Amino acid sequence: MKNFFLFLINLFIFIQSKQIEFPKANKIKGIIHFINCGRSDSILIEKNKRFGLVDASNSYSGARDIVESAGVGGVKDPDKSVQAVVNYLNHLGVTHLDFIIATHAHQDHIGGMPQIAYHFVDKRTKYYYKKFRISSYNNDAYYKAAYNSMKKKGAQLIDVTGKKYEFDFEDMHFELINTDIHKKEEKRGENQNCIGTLITYKNKRIFLAADLEIKEDLIYKDYIGKIDALKMSHHGVSHSSFDFLNITRPKYTVITN
Repeated sequence: MKNFFLFLINLFIFIQSKQIEFPKANKIKGIIHFINCGRSDSILIEKNKRFGLVDASNSYSGARDIVESAGVGGVKDPDKSVQAVVNYLNHLGVTHLDFIIATHAHQDHIGGMPQIAYHFVDKRTKYYYKKFRISSYNNDAYYKAAYNSMKKKGAQLIDVTGKKYEFDFEDMHFELINTDIHKKEEKRGENQNCIGTLITYKNKRIFLAADLEIKEDLIYKDYIGKIDALKMSHHGVSHSSFDFLNITRPKYTVITN
């Protein structure tokens, strides 16, 4: 898909292509970039030349071997997925990320965090995350690599586990959903543990569903309510419920696959 974008009044949603021509700066109020990095997620938020990132795509070879050294040096042979994210941010002239949201501890969402930390993180960066929970699909090495890389670069580590959490980024409001998972669900996997991000900008509402699955859809559908755009859950595979879509009724959907 080349040079394709969705226009939402003063909000632009871009899907990365080889080349993107941006509108004039005085017409841009907020941009959400869905970076083309394969079957993984990395979403860049831009406002007034400030930047935040939701997830960091796939990892690189040898992640389990660099848990302790993550973030100290660049990876010599990064996966093409995270390299696509680094290249895209470099193309935009990004040198610093104000915030990073790690939605959950799966390789295709936080695997690239050490490489992102090395290039774009410093003590001003806020890193939002939830604690990793051991399940049948164990990704603790990627969780530790992401966490340690942020810590080594001096990022502000903000654990939102069990907390209702909201913050403002310029005049965009962010609300983190599914931070307080029900006790009876604690033994389920990281998809059920992941953070959803509800963004409100003026009269527009966008929901980034990460990998939330049907049970979580049903819990939060009425709370989220009507939205203008949706990043489909779990890369568009069949984990979103019809009831969720029927309540939220997004005008636009994005599938990261």
